Amino acid sequence: SGKEREFSEQKVNKNPPKIVNRWIVDYYFSVAVEFFKNHQYADFCGVRTILDNVLERPTESVDDMLLKLRVLQFLSRINEGDKLSELFVFITLIE
Repeated sequence: SGKEREFSEQKVNKNPPKIVNRWIVDYYFSVAVEFFKNHQYADFCGVRTILDNVLERPTESVDDMLLKLRVLQFLSRINEGDKLSELFVFITLIE
């Protein structure tokens, strides 16, 4: 009936792109960590670039997102070992 439909429409998230972008970040985070563990540093940097681009878009904020970004920053600094003075910045709308 009308009330049931109104209630179910309220439960639907009104911003699916934010959710999809979060899923993309989750996926590429796991891919980046695997590349790093397997010493595939060029691939790691490529995924990091993809993540930079995704994070320029609105992303659903979840509790572990900031931690994931900090882990990627840390791994990036290890990978860039000879350039530790350069700042690696992820653009986020989460903070």
